[in-house]
Amino acid sequence: MDKKYVIITPVKDLAKNGLDKFFVQLLDSVAKQTYSNISHIVVDASSDEETSLFLNQLAQKYKIQIEKVFVPNGSNWKYAAMNWGLYLAEGDFVQFVQADSFLNSPDMVKTVIEQMDENEALFSYATCWSMNKTGQRFEHKVNLEQFFRAVPFAFDSLVARLDFASATANFYTGVDYAGQYDYFISLFLSGKKAVEYTKNLLTVRCFGEPEVQNLDEQDKINELFKKEMKETISRIFLGFQGITEQQIQKMVDHASMPIKYINGLLRDMHPLLAEQIAKKFNEYPHRLDPFLEYKKQGYNEIIIPLFGIGDALIFSAIAHEMAEKLGHKVLVGHKHPELFENNPDVVATDIVYDSPETLNPTDIKKLEKMGFQLLFSTYWNSWPYPDNPEKYFFTYPKQPAIAQMAKRLGLSGKIELKPKLYLTDQEKAFGRFAPINKKQVAIMSTAVSARKQWPHYQELVNRLKQDPDLYLVQVGAPEDTTLTGVDKNTNGTTSLRETAGILYNSDVFVGQIGSLMHMSRAVDCPAVIAYSSSEPDYMVNYIANINVHPTRPCFLSQTGKCDKNCDPCVNEHPYCCSNTIKVEDMLTAIYEQLKKGKQNMPVETVTVKPGPYKYSIKEYLRRYNRFFHLKNL
Repeated sequence: MDKKYVIITPVKDLAKNGLDKFFVQLLDSVAKQTYSNISHIVVDASSDEETSLFLNQLAQKYKIQIEKVFVPNGSNWKYAAMNWGLYLAEGDFVQFVQADSFLNSPDMVKTVIEQMDENEALFSYATCWSMNKTGQRFEHKVNLEQFFRAVPFAFDSLVARLDFASATANFYTGVDYAGQYDYFISLFLSGKKAVEYTKNLLTVRCFGEPEVQNLDEQDKINELFKKEMKETISRIFLGFQGITEQQIQKMVDHASMPIKYINGLLRDMHPLLAEQIAKKFNEYPHRLDPFLEYKKQGYNEIIIPLFGIGDALIFSAIAHEMAEKLGHKVLVGHKHPELFENNPDVVATDIVYDSPETLNPTDIKKLEKMGFQLLFSTYWNSWPYPDNPEKYFFTYPKQPAIAQMAKRLGLSGKIELKPKLYLTDQEKAFGRFAPINKKQVAIMSTAVSARKQWPHYQELVNRLKQDPDLYLVQVGAPEDTTLTGVDKNTNGTTSLRETAGILYNSDVFVGQIGSLMHMSRAVDCPAVIAYSSSEPDYMVNYIANINVHPTRPCFLSQTGKCDKNCDPCVNEHPYCCSNTIKVEDMLTAIYEQLKKGKQNMPVETVTVKPGPYKYSIKEYLRRYNRFFHLKNL
């Protein structure tokens, strides 16, 4: 008989907290799992009547087991609910998934069970996707070197053998933010075997609790979390290997780690985990050493594009002008430095990268002490709230994103609206799968944001398959929806540069606003884009592309009944849902691009007026104002 997999979700006042639609998305993702023996326990922590009725309506459709728990005064409802779920659970595996998370792949449960069984592991964890309020996703990576002061991965990705978890761990209910650390650290320090699975099979949201409107309130939350973590670490580790209160404080402040403490912990862990952690600890103190060499070579600035692949490619369009302005190659920090390989104007590293959430203030201080000016390159406008000049909201630029980024970095004059990605001859030789007598169509299926998603790709593939002169290649991430009937599916099997090779060798790319749209233009592949009105068309309107626009405003969006499971639409113009883009219009555009061919693709230029060269990393953190504030630096 199949082993029983238990998912536990704590809930409270779903509609009141704006989580009802997200919760349904979670239920849908569980229902779609290819593994059948799943028990989903939903623990209701004394919710309001609206949530209770809502859960009862969903119970039969999704076959969820609803349990109620009374939360005593002084206890955190979420941790109390998860403890109750762990007590009630019966089965072989257990995973705690919050109400606003969801499973990306229908094979997630199957994959986790197979990897844990294959490795004889008692628990597992993973890198996953994290989604912000705009629907953008970024990787929430595993950082084992942080295990001594926080859960070093997205907690929702943690899966354990149920009998092991029940006998070993529980959640500490006397805190508001740090209760899951007790559960995690008990498993982690048990000395039992663990495995890290490598696919992003889960998405967690960076929000879900009621939004904090006031920066002073956010500061209080940050301070409370820090206080709770100190209390938690002290409760667990004070006295271990002679650790003192002063050393505990340094650990909480990310300042230092007593070597005796590290060695003692590593002796208590499974050898494979200890080996990974020891390696990271050996690397961490020296992670900024390469910048000393860059400084000797004359670099004074580090450019940090926004965290996405498309954002890096947008910056590549102006890298040459930036290098000319500085008088030397540009030093760029990004999570995907491979995008800048062979670029004659760029030296790229992944040491400083990504987003405000992953930039370490301590590292920023060290880099600034080395004499670097950290500059972020963004194309968004940001304006302070009238009642709070320390908090910003974002608006669209009034010119193309490439031009806006150039202006922000102090450039002026004519700018080509075309990203640059330099493939070698060997890389160009990879990616042509179509027979010589057929046209190769590269097609994607899934956007990183629900508002950019066009839902009719499968119907489009069905129509294109009727043409014997076409060869269809699917490109994208491993968790993207598989399109049935394509001639070759490369989802998750190719690197970024190999994907670029596929686009280079394709006769047309079909997709939507996002990284592959920028990549296709960088390698001169004509594109047909299902262009959602989630952003103005001039932002990335490559004139070599054919953008197919929605035909009418979205009634569901206007009435608040949108079924796309995304965040509320934030637009400065009437929103037209991409659902209304017709398959026929996409087909017409595809054949028009195929008729044009790949020769002499036009490139638009714009004239950028001089702008202030002022956007330092402190301004970056201030304007994103989510986890760091200026005073933290």
